[in-house]
Amino acid sequence: MKKLYFLLLSISLTLSAWAQAPEKMSYQAVVKDASSGLVTNQKIGMQMSILQGAEGTAVYVETHQPTTNSNGLVSISVGTGAPTSGIFTDIDWSKGPYFLQTEIDPAGGTSYTISGKSEMKSLPYAFHATTAENGLKAGTAKGQMMFWDDEAWVRLDPPPNGVDANLSIRDGQLAWTKVEVAPKYEIGLNEDLGGYVFYVSDDGLRGLVAATKDQSTSDVTWNDAFSLVNNSANHNAVGANFTDWRLPTKDELNMMYKKKDAIGGFANNGYWSSTAYDYGGAWVQGFGNGYQGDSGDNSATFRVRAVRAF
Repeated sequence: MKKLYFLLLSISLTLSAWAQAPEKMSYQAVVKDASSGLVTNQKIGMQMSILQGAEGTAVYVETHQPTTNSNGLVSISVGTGAPTSGIFTDIDWSKGPYFLQTEIDPAGGTSYTISGKSEMKSLPYAFHATTAENGLKAGTAKGQMMFWDDEAWVRLDPPPNGVDANLSIRDGQLAWTKVEVAPKYEIGLNEDLGGYVFYVSDDGLRGLVAATKDQSTSDVTWNDAFSLVNNSANHNAVGANFTDWRLPTKDELNMMYKKKDAIGGFANNGYWSSTAYDYGGAWVQGFGNGYQGDSGDNSATFRVRAVRAF
């Protein structure tokens, strides 16, 4: 026991400044024997333990086999040895104080006879890269966040890259909700919209659809035209799925005329618009020659083709 007593007193421990790398920290010690002689140029065995409290449980233990230099100095990086207990990066530095216990076997084995212990007072500040000022550990992905669920801190991962999402909270629980991006539409046949898209706004989100068949089998009056456009019996299968069909305005009717071949199914007759004429009657357009004019009065008869907006 006397030899062990002198060995305990003779080891010189000098902690260097904590390294900036979050997964390790630098440690140096000058190793002396029982006679205060330097242990030089010799392979030694070391066991490093991080204790939670001066006499507390070891939360992490690792071993090293470094070689002292000509001055008896040994240098290692705690966190890079061979772990025998715990995971270094899992240590919650907010739950200190922590102590670093050093055990050494000058013969290079595992019969540790020299022991030292130092409180790691500056560690929480040195490990800002892995432990935030509030004690939370660093995340593993950009955008991660933590929230308290009334019992523990819960990690919320970010949505996948390239996915727009809104953060919502309900009953104290945080969650990401994917932002559904409205589809952009193009000119052309679109059965999901009930017919042929003949106009699309600049942002591609709004537009007008023409039915792909007439809603009258012959010429009808203006008043009758209004009752025919939204009758599902007058539409094909895809058009019958919608109940917001209407007569086109005179400007919409002209746009339809310009795309009449693509829309299809038009007769070389005049077609009603919903736009009333200044002097009675309503605007009509001939789909044979494109002429727009007054119907004369509402008792005149023309064809019907419906439109709907989206």
